[in-house]
Amino acid sequence: SFRMHIQTESALERIFNLLKDAPDIPSLNLCTAFILYILSSDILTSQMNSDIIHLMLDLINKSSSININDQEYKKMKERILILNNKSLPDDIFYEERFNTCDIILETFVNISHNNLNESSKDEIRILGGFDQIINAVYSIIQDLSNNDIECYSLSSLSLRYKKLCRFINMLEEFSNENSEQSSTLHLDINRMYIAQYNQYSLFHSLSKLLDLSLIWLQQYLSINESSAIGTDIKNLNMRHLFRDGCKTIMSILVIFTNDCEIYREVLIEEIKFVDT
Repeated sequence: SFRMHIQTESALERIFNLLKDAPDIPSLNLCTAFILYILSSDILTSQMNSDIIHLMLDLINKSSSININDQEYKKMKERILILNNKSLPDDIFYEERFNTCDIILETFVNISHNNLNESSKDEIRILGGFDQIINAVYSIIQDLSNNDIECYSLSSLSLRYKKLCRFINMLEEFSNENSEQSSTLHLDINRMYIAQYNQYSLFHSLSKLLDLSLIWLQQYLSINESSAIGTDIKNLNMRHLFRDGCKTIMSILVIFTNDCEIYREVLIEEIKFVDT
């Protein structure tokens, strides 16, 4: 009924007008981010505009100063996590990273599948959205590389790895042409920004992730080969996960290096990438 109501004329605009102060209030900041995520699979995509993008990035920027020990914030987080566990797929969020930034990035994942126009992509880039995605990729990879694979259960490792792949696919979507035939200029600007951000941070992250993926893939291959009887289905699923992850990494690297000698040279300089 909530979805049906906000599909009426100007309803969504009125809701967001009421939420203009949301970024400054810890509990409302998190709640608004989650509402945006819920709407991003359909309604939000069709009504995406500059004001909504500004609200999303403002929520992220203001969330960095939130006191996570604020009682109202903690209550709101607990309520949303309960709702998430009951009603949403269980392979999207995990508690250690459940915050406004991660929720908004998953919102971007949803809307990036729907051929965003050039102006929306520009807004996201100019307001720091690409920065947030690339930084998140780096952060999750650092988390995984600083811990032995055995520190994580299969489900925990899968959650983190799938999130990484979603974020990488999202960056690829932002770097690709859409149905409106993005101009070469816009494609070049987006690709250049993503590639060169923070001294080619994404390339460093992807080379590290590819290295880890191949190591983990080999580990699970070895586990299956040593099994006395049959193949454990969970290990088989992890093999497929890491194999598909390698394809995801290589796909975006091909896009960036296909016709750019400078980017190819940057990758060649990555020792771990060369080793693979």
